Amino acid sequence: SSDGNLTVSGTINGSSLGTASSEFSNLFLADAGIIYFGSDQDIQLKHTATADDKPVSLTLQTGETDIAANDVIGQIDFQAPDEGTGTDAILVAAGIAAISEGDFSSSSNATKLSFATGASELAAEKMSLSSGGNLVVSGNVSVGGDLDVTGSLDMSDANLTNVGSIQLDSIAGDGDTNSSITFSGSDVITIATGGTTAATFNANQILTLADDLIIKDGGTIGSASDTDAI
Repeated sequence: SSDGNLTVSGTINGSSLGTASSEFSNLFLADAGIIYFGSDQDIQLKHTATADDKPVSLTLQTGETDIAANDVIGQIDFQAPDEGTGTDAILVAAGIAAISEGDFSSSSNATKLSFATGASELAAEKMSLSSGGNLVVSGNVSVGGDLDVTGSLDMSDANLTNVGSIQLDSIAGDGDTNSSITFSGSDVITIATGGTTAATFNANQILTLADDLIIKDGGTIGSASDTDAI
């Protein structure tokens, strides 16, 4: 029409844009353009095939021909631009982005997934999953079920606080792995120093020392009824 709008006349769900044998080519929309689905503008994407392994697949492709480090390959943002209070409320509140970790080549497409959320700001990265499978979280992690770790758990010298029961096989020093406490399956606790056994506690609460027992000058050794027998 003269106002630049393309209007297809007919009843709801009664007209097609193109045909199965005469498809349109490209569709160009302005930055603020919107595609509406359904007579009441709801959106539903459904695969028509009923066989197994027929998912709805949405592929976001970049047109760049030379991907460098930190290039955004694809991104999905979540926003409430019509929120009446404005200011922070209308900024992008959350997003998921695929970001390159280095220059792409014939042997590398290393990419991380960046998860951004906003509190009173434009959404910023709070969690990321690297191409190597490393998960980095800037805040706290709450686990409702079990946390199974098959590799090493590195606390970066942070304190471990407010802990209930701990079940483990051994404890070793951080800078001195030759010093350790080992809990065996036969009710024996073994204390090692210098890489060898220094003392053991058995199931009968008997302490066995590998070498001398030295106490301070003037110290005492005794029993419950005679605390300074020696």
